[in-house]
Amino acid sequence: MPMVIPSLVHLFEGHFNWRRTVYLGVVVALLAQFQVLTVAIVLPMLLPFFAHGVWVAQAKLRFLGRIVLAAMLAIVLSLNTIMPLAEVYRNTLISPVAMNMVPQTSPIFQPMYTGVNSNSDIVISVMAFLLLGMTIAFWKKLSVVTRFMAIVALVYLVVGTSLVPWHLLETNYPGLRSFLQMPRRISLTGYALTIVVVGKVFMEVRPDNNVVRHLTPVILAVVSVLLLTQKVANNVYYVQNEKTPLYAVLQATPRNVYSPDIHTFVQLQPLFHDSDMGRLIYHVDRTTPDYVPVDSTTETHQPTYDAYMNSFSKQWRPYQHIVNGDGTMTLQWKSNVANKKRLIPVVAYEQTRLKMNGKTVNEGMLGRNVVGALFIPDKKGINKLTISYVPMFGTMAGIVASLIAWIAVFLNVAIWLMKR
Repeated sequence: MPMVIPSLVHLFEGHFNWRRTVYLGVVVALLAQFQVLTVAIVLPMLLPFFAHGVWVAQAKLRFLGRIVLAAMLAIVLSLNTIMPLAEVYRNTLISPVAMNMVPQTSPIFQPMYTGVNSNSDIVISVMAFLLLGMTIAFWKKLSVVTRFMAIVALVYLVVGTSLVPWHLLETNYPGLRSFLQMPRRISLTGYALTIVVVGKVFMEVRPDNNVVRHLTPVILAVVSVLLLTQKVANNVYYVQNEKTPLYAVLQATPRNVYSPDIHTFVQLQPLFHDSDMGRLIYHVDRTTPDYVPVDSTTETHQPTYDAYMNSFSKQWRPYQHIVNGDGTMTLQWKSNVANKKRLIPVVAYEQTRLKMNGKTVNEGMLGRNVVGALFIPDKKGINKLTISYVPMFGTMAGIVASLIAWIAVFLNVAIWLMKR
């Protein structure tokens, strides 16, 4: 998020040279590499600064043209995430869990440390109150760009809190419960801007009292370090406590984590240091069926999680998993009798290719249960199911185009740095 802030200033000024154009495109594309949802949350932040830039730009058409080029660059650089995402969404998928949004709002204006996993951060809360108070008190002394930043930061902080009637929004727009899930994500996006604006306000106001000027940042720094140290100490104690359950450390419920033999986090810790990295995967499953392909739309609630646990988490260990050199995977098992329909802990997307005992499995031979586990006939004795995934041509073309664009950007940046 801090990388976005220079682009806010560039947009505000209404002057976009080629370097600023490339910078904006690259920053948005970088966000897309981590989480597409973040891009959706960040883009509205750019709009007020863009509107001001259009207003003050002397060469409006050139300014708009370079914004369009920045958008095109961002799209091309992001094709390696956009195209696979679009390909997966061609399937009927189990959506992420639909959360009750009000309990997931930000506590930034009512900070409380309720435990080691608290989402509250008192220092950020102090800065949020400083931002609000200083913006009101010193409005006339602030530069226009600082005013814009302050308003946008406050909007982001407030929108993610319970001050917004999220219970009404989730009732009228139920898709938000799965897409956004946690309104505090919006407030979190405004944290970086909040920190910058508080600093800018402090610099522009320049308190006459030297004690206030020098003491305020010191107090904030000391409080921040003390709170952080205590929280880390509490976390260390929490995860090393032999009675701390596994699900609690993973911030889940008892029915959303499965392990056949591990029940506390202390039992799990040695697996992080084992040379066999597969042991961690073998011993613990998060029973989350998000984005699993199914035949019909399935509501994501506790019965869905339970069905996923029973169909996958409790079923896959008896199968031998072999990763082949060509990138495919083979599941091998022994069956005492031939089965017309055996439930296999495997999912198949539209582009998934399956071979059972050397023969291609046609779509008509497949059946799925409610959480996407496959019903496949097997034979008595040793069975082998080979699984591969063949991306669509458009997806591969998008990935290649994105790779070429990233290489071109890096080369141009390197040449520019060498010239300087």
